[in-house]
Amino acid sequence: MSELKKAILIIGSVLLLLMGWPPSNLNYLLFIAFIPITLLCFKQEKAIYSFFYFYLFFFLFLLFGNYGLFIDGFNLKALVIGLFLIPFLWSLPILFSVIIKQKLGIGSALIAFPILYTLQELFQFHWDLSFIWYHLGFSMGNFKWASPLYPILGPFGVGFIIISINSLLSFILIRSFSLKNRLGYIATTLIILTTTPHFFKISNKEKIRKSKLEICVFSPSSKQVENVENNLRGQMDLFISTLGSGDYSNTDLIVGPEAYLSDLKNYPLFINNLDSLGPIIELKQISKQFDTPILIGAILVELIKADDFPSTTAKKRKNGEYFEIYNASLFINAENKVEWRAKEYLLPVSEFVPFNSIINASWFPSPRMDKSYKVGIKNEPYKLNNLRIASSICYEVLYKSDLNKNVDLHIVLSNDWTRQIRTINQNITYCQSIVKSTSIPILISTLNKSSVFINLNGDRTNANKIGLNVFDVSI
Repeated sequence: MSELKKAILIIGSVLLLLMGWPPSNLNYLLFIAFIPITLLCFKQEKAIYSFFYFYLFFFLFLLFGNYGLFIDGFNLKALVIGLFLIPFLWSLPILFSVIIKQKLGIGSALIAFPILYTLQELFQFHWDLSFIWYHLGFSMGNFKWASPLYPILGPFGVGFIIISINSLLSFILIRSFSLKNRLGYIATTLIILTTTPHFFKISNKEKIRKSKLEICVFSPSSKQVENVENNLRGQMDLFISTLGSGDYSNTDLIVGPEAYLSDLKNYPLFINNLDSLGPIIELKQISKQFDTPILIGAILVELIKADDFPSTTAKKRKNGEYFEIYNASLFINAENKVEWRAKEYLLPVSEFVPFNSIINASWFPSPRMDKSYKVGIKNEPYKLNNLRIASSICYEVLYKSDLNKNVDLHIVLSNDWTRQIRTINQNITYCQSIVKSTSIPILISTLNKSSVFINLNGDRTNANKIGLNVFDVSI
């Protein structure tokens, strides 16, 4: 095979994957996006060449799919590590599949490939360098075809179907079938693909709604948040003045974005004495004034008595005290008491030190990562009027596709961390897949006009203004 033909096959798969990936509505392209690269890889005699070509394919997909982040210089260290590491992991299935081809033949290899690919995605959930943003199963959240599949198969099952269709079509093209037989097999595959969801519709009955809530979402602009960064007094004033612009006493809950309350330098929010802190007392007063519970994002600090660093994420104050930082949610409940939950799934490198459990905390190199957080314990839902409200912080929502069915509403606190429209809409599409998998609606509270409610059918209700947006939430 000429180098030109190899380049065409690699670029063909890159373009198909880019055009079919959310927020695009051309999701059906994902059923053929892997065919060119699969054809190239399985024509190689040496497995290492197949690995290299698949690596290059995924590397280019990540590079061009995230070019805006690289241009902005957003979290560049983590981006560069991810750009080189993620394609390595995603290329391992093709490496082992080509080895299987050499031992057992092309048929066995193309059966093994989707299984290995899905196992690789499953593995990603269970190690410290986990990054699941590009898992295939999340990509169909906005595609009606997949709606009946999610409640039964979940994102992994949907992803397995996508890669299996690619593998089956590749097998049809690789084998020496006549044109007539190839067309027949392709037609059969398309019939199976279009009819499969109908076998699952019996289980796609809409959940009986228990109640309806009115939730007020505080969505400041990015500029407003930047103006009060590391200024807790300014953050509280903006929150109070925005709430004062209308009467929201009839709403059931007030929600604010991720990490909104944060001032580690001048006024850290210590969980050791959370109830006695001025800002928390103010939040309680606001909650009491509006007769409405409040759920808002905050960066919290825990002081720890220790003779040495108690963990790899712990840091040391000038006075010798050790402390941990949590990316958390604060909840002023109906009894006017404060609760909090910390983010359980952190972004490797940018939010925590990978493999810290095997690192001796006392000799971990300094300076320690300023923005590293301690991992939260498994969170129990908040309670609101006999309803159970699960909370997630931004990206960790993707790890909640098996959320407890007793949860009534899933609230995701975010802050549009990339400030990129493409990434924001990708996250919404992924959340649609989580809603369909769990049968639990999601409310995303974030900045600008990006807050959104996703109902049980996966339909979106978008915020229409900066400031305060009231959502009618049926659960």
